[in-house]
Amino acid sequence: MNTSTISRCPFSAAAKDFDPFQQSFLDSPFAELKQLRENEPIFFDEKLGYWVVTRMDDSKAILRN
Repeated sequence: MNTSTISRCPFSAAAKDFDPFQQSFLDSPFAELKQLRENEPIFFDEKLGYWVVTRMDDSKAILRN
């Protein structure tokens, strides 16, 4: 598969700054996760190389499919 032809989900500023390993996130992830759930609940993180899903119902639907 040619990965250059795969379309990517658009990124918001919040998603671009997402770093689950940053100490501030580890200390208190709740505010950032709330913002992501409200504004961009599913996004592809280029740095990590995977999709991030922040809503439980979305996670369940994805796992069922």
